[in-house]
Amino acid sequence: MNWIPTEQELANIVHPFFWNVIKDSTEDYYGENIIGWKRWLDVAGPYEASLSLDSDPFLYTHYWSKLPEDITIQDVLEMYQQGQLSKGPAPRYQHQQMPMDMAPQGVDRNLPWQKQVPAEITPEVFQQTYALAKSKMVGPNKDEVANARKQIYLAFNTNPEVVEASGIHRAELNKFIRGYSGLTVAQKRKEEQLNFDVPDEHQWVGFSNTSWAGRQNINPEDLEQFVKSITITPKARGWQANNALRSYVINTFMAIDTRVEYKDLNFEVGQCEVRRGKKHPPNGEFTTNKNGEPLIRINDLSQHTVAHEIGHYLDDKWGDQYSYGNSYGGFLSEAAHFHGPPEHKQWAESFTVFSKNIHSKVGGHSEYHYQPKEVFARFIDAFQRWASPGSSYVAFDRYMDDRFEEIDFRTFVRILQEKSYVDAKYPLEEKK
Repeated sequence: MNWIPTEQELANIVHPFFWNVIKDSTEDYYGENIIGWKRWLDVAGPYEASLSLDSDPFLYTHYWSKLPEDITIQDVLEMYQQGQLSKGPAPRYQHQQMPMDMAPQGVDRNLPWQKQVPAEITPEVFQQTYALAKSKMVGPNKDEVANARKQIYLAFNTNPEVVEASGIHRAELNKFIRGYSGLTVAQKRKEEQLNFDVPDEHQWVGFSNTSWAGRQNINPEDLEQFVKSITITPKARGWQANNALRSYVINTFMAIDTRVEYKDLNFEVGQCEVRRGKKHPPNGEFTTNKNGEPLIRINDLSQHTVAHEIGHYLDDKWGDQYSYGNSYGGFLSEAAHFHGPPEHKQWAESFTVFSKNIHSKVGGHSEYHYQPKEVFARFIDAFQRWASPGSSYVAFDRYMDDRFEEIDFRTFVRILQEKSYVDAKYPLEEKK
């Protein structure tokens, strides 16, 4: 390889590394509370800084291994200090798309995070409900048809096996979902563009989903279809009446779409505990329950953290599936090595490259905000709002100066489509 970073590229690489790895120890190690990476380079010097940068396996895999054989990291840092690096803009990131063909019908999608549970609706009942849902809403059957359409939307997003077994072609169902979604012409056109040349079973219908969900009254039992369990604590003061919170949770699930399931995810609704060193409890948190299963704990009176916590859940789930040798934990956004069949390793690699790209667009006020897992969680919060045009959802992370763009959201849709494809065509054995 003959890659040498521009000044901007080097800044995009070293800046988050400094905040994630170096910043906390600067006062003890250097006798100075160093604020920025440029000052760290001046104090530590190119040689010592290069040793720290070379110790990060992710940086080596994605950047330093691409340097010319006769150029070291120390050389690059010295070139920066001497003004010898190019001052042009960093090359724009472009996702390398994975070709997708039609997956064989009847594939048992045995995904490692999905607990196989009996379907709440049989293929025969789905067929009957679908026939009713296509009926015209006239007179006395109005409520019955509306409920049938609701059940089709929910089953479409929670029971892909049943939908497939019903024999109704995915293209027909996609058309149905879009037809009753209430999307504007412009929104329909954008969704069609995002699905161009994507096989029917992997198409993203997030705009259609959220448009429909935003006009529904979501009951507690509707949300229970999506997750493993929902625990309502005595401190939950308004769960039964809080349609806004339930709608927000389902909206986030359906915005992400492309057959991602949440059957191992537990919800606890009430109030979070005050963390050590803090005065007030958080509005939400992603953690594990006593059985080691993923758990999102949310304040029933504050919906705005849910998408952020679901971002943590996805990152952790994919990290558990693909990563190993990761000193940061189980989050795929922070992984350096991947395991699995070549197609899955390719997807994991493309995800982490994407994660690095959005990391270069963040704003924050502490090293915590620069952690890749926090950046991805904030991205999902922004993605949920992008996929919900016309909604009144308030950004949980609105105080940040992140600069996520339209192209980032479109790229993430493609990444979700490719995840659906590799899971269907190259199913993995379930982890014990």
